[in-house]
Amino acid sequence: MTDFPMRSPSIRQWLTKPWVVPAAVGVVMTAVVLVLRPNLSLVNEMSPVVRVHLAAAIVAFGLGVVMLSSRKGASFHRKAGWIWAGVMAIVAGSSFFITEVTPGRWWFIHLLSGWTAISLPIALIAARRHSVKTHKRFMTGMFFGGLVIAGAFTFLPGRLMYQMFFG
Repeated sequence: MTDFPMRSPSIRQWLTKPWVVPAAVGVVMTAVVLVLRPNLSLVNEMSPVVRVHLAAAIVAFGLGVVMLSSRKGASFHRKAGWIWAGVMAIVAGSSFFITEVTPGRWWFIHLLSGWTAISLPIALIAARRHSVKTHKRFMTGMFFGGLVIAGAFTFLPGRLMYQMFFG
């Protein structure tokens, strides 16, 4: 037994735990869904490609949050990273078949999908070569550019996600 009194962990110590960020994002996302009560019946009206794209994007976002807050280089990070890369390939690939905003043509947002198709192999090769800086830069860029920024565009008025949550 020690003579030192037990201290509770500081806020900083809590924030460095790998489960805190995903848990906080999960709580916030659950609260948003509960408050806004999206019209999920619109999912039935989507084309199969849009359903696949939406499901893959949701999985990629959730897993991406976990990956960004997990310990890098650990077995979990490596295994989950391959899954994330596969799901991101599905997100980017399926987007090329979605042209509802500009019927029959691609929209400028498809540039992010093209960039993801280029960045993903570069990031994976960098990881295999232990080029941590390059790997980190490309992967975080894909997460924020390909999921967060591109996802934000889906909430513009007239788009499906806007209709689901605000329409």
